[in-house]
Amino acid sequence: MKKFLLILCSMIMLVGCGNMDGSEIISEIPESTTEEPTEEITDIEPETDVQIYEDLGNGWVVERQVFTVETTEPVTENLAEKPMPIWSTEYFQYEVTDTGLDVYKTLNVIGDRGELHQQLEVDIEKSSDNIKNIVITIDYDGDSYYDIAVRTKTDNKNTYFRYFRYNPDTDYFEEWQELDKLNYFVSPFGNELTVFHKISDSDDETNTYIWENGSPVLVRKEKQYLDNGIILRDYLEYDENGNETLIKRENLVYDDDGRLISVTDLTP
Repeated sequence: MKKFLLILCSMIMLVGCGNMDGSEIISEIPESTTEEPTEEITDIEPETDVQIYEDLGNGWVVERQVFTVETTEPVTENLAEKPMPIWSTEYFQYEVTDTGLDVYKTLNVIGDRGELHQQLEVDIEKSSDNIKNIVITIDYDGDSYYDIAVRTKTDNKNTYFRYFRYNPDTDYFEEWQELDKLNYFVSPFGNELTVFHKISDSDDETNTYIWENGSPVLVRKEKQYLDNGIILRDYLEYDENGNETLIKRENLVYDDDGRLISVTDLTP
C-alpha cells in the first residue's frame, strides 16, 4: 500500500511539471499559497529591472523579469534655423538684372532668400521668366561643387551660354574662359564634355572633350554635312597633338519629315 501511494504522488508531481514552460525560472513556494506576500516592492527607480512573481496555482510560481523603457518627448525641428546644404542645387538663388545676374545665398531648407551675395556681369537675353531655364547648375570639373551655365541668347538653331566656376575657397563664382570658348551648352558625362551645335538645316557637329590641365581638349567629333546633294556623317578622332583621323563615314538618308530612314557605310 505504501508503495502504491509513493507511485501515485510521483505521477502527480510529474503532471504538474509538464504544464510549465521550460524557458521560465520555476521555484517552489510553501504549501500556504493563499497568504499575501509579507514584503512589497517600493520606490522602484524608472530605469530599474523589476522581478515579478506570478502565482500559477498548484503550488507553483514563475519568476518574470520586466524591463522598463525610458521615453522622451518628441523633438520638433525648426527648419528656419536649418541651413541649406552646400551640395544642394538650391544653395544659391539667382535673379536676372539689367547688368547681369545677381546671386543670393539661400538661408535655410525652407528656401528663404538671404542678402545679395555676388553680382555677375553677363549679357542675358531674357526670353523666359523661369530662372531655371536661364541658370543651369552643373558640376563641370568634378570637384563636387555646382558650377553654373548661364544662357545668354537663343536663335533658330542654337542656344548660347556663359560659364562660371564656383570656388569653394572664396565662396564666389569666377569667370570660366575655358568653357566660354565652347560657346554652346556643355553636357558632362563621366570625365568627358559633349557640345552639340547646328550649322545649317543639314549640317551639325557634336564635339567631345576631356579635361587636361584645367582645359577641355578635343578628342572626338561627329560631323554631319551636305556634299554633292547627299548627307554624310564623319566620325573623327584627335591625338594629343590635335591631329585628325577619319574613323568612319556614313551616308544618311532622311524622309520629308526629317526622320532617318537609312544609313550606308562609306568608310574609305
